[in-house]
Amino acid sequence: MVLAYLMFLTWAMNDRIEGLGFQRNISRRFAMPCFTGEKQRETEHLLQLMLGQAQLLADTFKEKMMSGVSLAEFVAVINEIRANSFEYSFVTNQISEPLGVAGSIMSWKSEVNSLLLVVDVGAGTSDFSLFRIKYNPDTGESVSREISGSTRAITEAGNHLDKLLTEYILHKGAVTYDDPLYLNIRGALSLEIRHYKEALFRDHSLYVTLFGGETVVEVELEEFLQLESVQSFGNALRSCMLEILETIDPTWLRTAPFGGMGVALTGGGAELPMVQDLARDTLQVQGIELRLKQTASFPAWLEEEHHHLKDDYSRVAVSLGGAREQYIMSSGTSYTTGERYATVTLDGYYTKGN
Repeated sequence: MVLAYLMFLTWAMNDRIEGLGFQRNISRRFAMPCFTGEKQRETEHLLQLMLGQAQLLADTFKEKMMSGVSLAEFVAVINEIRANSFEYSFVTNQISEPLGVAGSIMSWKSEVNSLLLVVDVGAGTSDFSLFRIKYNPDTGESVSREISGSTRAITEAGNHLDKLLTEYILHKGAVTYDDPLYLNIRGALSLEIRHYKEALFRDHSLYVTLFGGETVVEVELEEFLQLESVQSFGNALRSCMLEILETIDPTWLRTAPFGGMGVALTGGGAELPMVQDLARDTLQVQGIELRLKQTASFPAWLEEEHHHLKDDYSRVAVSLGGAREQYIMSSGTSYTTGERYATVTLDGYYTKGN
């Protein structure tokens, strides 16, 4: 199923760029979730392999894509591809999702020197990563250091809030398992719950007509936010952020430029009030006062060049940053800033024979 999706995505990309004079096997990079160790290496290899295979599939079924490809034919081609050891040199390298977000913020025209926390509230996970980023426009040199111990991924994310709203609507509509239309009502609700959630947080109230048309449920945002389960969702996000800041080497906080930390909020859940709260006020962590400042909800360079992306920016920030000609390259993981220790004075030394 994933290969079928990647095949269609690749075909659609090919269809657009060929009209602009580019080859189908144009070089590409891919975004990586916040994995570490062996899981990261395995996932990186798998994604690189599947993106290459998707290109072969898109080329093979180019003329049949709109009319449909039979499952038997699709599987047969996959098996043939897997039986060969192809190299996919056009799949060049990976970029972490947080660095993609950071790269979408930068204009590449002015100097950057910041401590930046990227919070990506997606559908299945909420990912946190803390970076020390520097960029010199005169030399073109960019340095990004992921701070050791700062990467976290928790399951409290957009889908979790969708489930909470679904249960709340069913409860208010007095819909129980005993209802003969329970599965129909729940199924129809699940198809629209993402839109309902967005409307609720945008308009602060919502009317939902349940399957069958006999029951209309009114939902008030203030009531929903007061639910213990929703409060727990917000608390889990803040606890994750505080855990990162409380456990990293404190030197990163002491040496934060201007005593502040930028907070970049992205993903489909970026506009949720409990997510917005993560970038407000001042924190006291490890005995250090840290001012928080949310990065622009829509970067200035995009406002100038691609203003039509404003409504979708938080959802596509990773792709925008990762696809730019100039992007932030990872410089690895840092354990201290290098400024933690004073000048070392040796007590003495030994010479051969003494």
